[in-house]
Amino acid sequence: MKIACYTDIHNQQTMLNMPTVLRQSAVAAAEQTAAEWGKADISIVGGDNISDYPYWDRSCALPYVNWLDIKGKLTENFKRTAVGGRVLYVSGNNDLILGDLPTADNPPYNACDFYNTGPMKETLGELTEGEYYGVYAKSKGKQAGIYHLAFHYTVDGTDFFGINIDPDEAFNNHDCCYNPESLEWLKHKLSKTDPNGDKLIFVIGHVSATVRRTDGTVLYDCDMDKKRQKALKEAFAGHKNLFYLYGHVHGQDYLRRHSWEGVLHFDISGRLMETPGGIITAEQKKSIGFHTVHMGGLRPFATDRPFEYFENDGIAGILPGTEKAIAYESTGTPKVAQYLLIETFSDRVVFSYRNTGTMQGFTPDDKPEKYEVAIL
Repeated sequence: MKIACYTDIHNQQTMLNMPTVLRQSAVAAAEQTAAEWGKADISIVGGDNISDYPYWDRSCALPYVNWLDIKGKLTENFKRTAVGGRVLYVSGNNDLILGDLPTADNPPYNACDFYNTGPMKETLGELTEGEYYGVYAKSKGKQAGIYHLAFHYTVDGTDFFGINIDPDEAFNNHDCCYNPESLEWLKHKLSKTDPNGDKLIFVIGHVSATVRRTDGTVLYDCDMDKKRQKALKEAFAGHKNLFYLYGHVHGQDYLRRHSWEGVLHFDISGRLMETPGGIITAEQKKSIGFHTVHMGGLRPFATDRPFEYFENDGIAGILPGTEKAIAYESTGTPKVAQYLLIETFSDRVVFSYRNTGTMQGFTPDDKPEKYEVAIL
C-alpha cells in the first residue's frame, strides 16, 4: 500500500480573500507525488489547512463562502493524489478557530467538515454506528453539524483511525487537545480491532505528544497536557505495529535530512526509546509498544526574516480590520516544505520525506534516504 501525507498548509490572510489562493507548496507536493507514484492508495491531510484571518492568536470568522472556495481548491488538489480520490482529513486547531465567531451574515460553521459535506463520505464510505465517536460543539449547536472526534476506516485491508481536536477547547484561545471521551473510545476500538497487538494500524491526528527537532532534541508539545498525553499513549500501548501520524509542529525547526529523524519508537510503558540513527536493537524490538511519525509541514513559521524562508511572491491586500493594503510575506511560496510518503509491505513499513522548496539541501532533488521499520 502507498500512503501520501500532507499537513499544515496554512492558507492564510490574503490567501483567504475571494477568490482564495491555494498555497503553492501544496500544489507542488501533489504534482510531485503524481510524478513519483502515479496515485497513492490513500492520501492524508493532517490539519491546519487555513489560519490567520487576519490574526493567528484569536478566533475570527472567515466567511463561509470563502471557506467553501478554499475547501474546493484544496480537495481538488489532493484528490488527484489518490486512487478514487480517497483522502482522509483530520482537523487542526487553526481550522477550528476560523469557523468560530458569528457575524450578522455568517453563522458559526464547522471549518473542519470533510465528511458530511464531502468528500470523505463519498470516497471512503459512510461511517456506521460504532465506527465513530461524535459530538455537537457546545458553542455552536446542531446547526454546525456533528464533529467526528474519533473514527475508523478500513482501506484495502489496512486500518486507519482519525482523531480530531475537541472543538470546545479550541475556540477563542488557539489551544487544542483531544477530547478525553474520544481517547477512551479510541482505546476501546483499538483493543477490539487489534486484540493481539500485531496488526498494522495507522492513527492520524494533528497534535504531537512528542517530537524530534531538526537539531536532534526531543520535546513534549506544550499543547497537550500530561493527563491526555498519558491517555493517548495508553490507547496506543501494546499495539506494536501502530503508527501515530501527526502534524502541528512544522517549518524550519522540523526539517528532515534523514527519514528516520521523523520517526520515534516507544516501549509498552510509553517511554521513548533511544534509537541513534534509527537503529532498533533486537532487545528493543521485544518491548516496542507503538511508534509516532511526523508528517512534515508545507509552510515554515513566520520569522523576523520572512524572506529567508519564503519567496518574494506574497499576496498584498486588505483584511478585516485593516484600512489599506498590506503585503503578507508568509503568503508567499515556502523555500522549505516537506511531505511524507509511506509504503507498506508484508514485513515492513517504509517512510520517505520529500521536499518542495528551493533552499539548498531541501529542493525536490534532495530526497532524504528511506527508513524501514519491521512489522513485528
